[in-house]
Amino acid sequence: MSNLTDLMTRAAAGIDATPTAEVLDDDLARGHRARRLRSRRAAGAGVTAVLAVGLALAVPLTSTPPAAAVPLVAFVGEQPDGFVLDVVPEGWRVLASTPGDLVLAAEGDSGEDPAVYTGRIVATLLAPGSVPDDLGTAPTVTVDGEVVSVYPMLGADGPDGTHGVFVAQGDGRYLYVQVPAEVHWTAQAAAEFAATVTATGDATASVG
Repeated sequence: MSNLTDLMTRAAAGIDATPTAEVLDDDLARGHRARRLRSRRAAGAGVTAVLAVGLALAVPLTSTPPAAAVPLVAFVGEQPDGFVLDVVPEGWRVLASTPGDLVLAAEGDSGEDPAVYTGRIVATLLAPGSVPDDLGTAPTVTVDGEVVSVYPMLGADGPDGTHGVFVAQGDGRYLYVQVPAEVHWTAQAAAEFAATVTATGDATASVG
């Protein structure tokens, strides 16, 4: 099926990280309105308000608590082709599987186009030639005494980004598991889940 480069490209599809001039203008205008509102409230109470408004950054009037990480539950059902699952995120299911790729989708996912990986968990076995050249310098975490490489993809500097996890298989191959932001896992949590996924002898390694 798709190689690693194609998989990462699909994960980033539709992500536009560059704001337009119109978006920046709107953000700045909201910041000015928030500043005037807070200044009027402070003056009425006899308190001087000190505000710091950055370029294109609206002052939030309310704060949203971080989303909770999706817990793991025991996998129930027929095992997918080429892989064995012990656990899955609560509410997630096997959307599609072949000996080369496994795709998990969340509750509420329509299931359309299983080849689209955005917002889904994807597992694939990689042949040695498909492993990134810089894997040795990638960030790592330890799971059960084993070192697991975790690439921070799409701004994954915490539990709100996509993680690319590489688990060594002992024969030069790696199990690659893409973990999206929707589960709100840290790099450690993503690696611990990936380590529970087993590629069977029927799994086909991706090359290229």
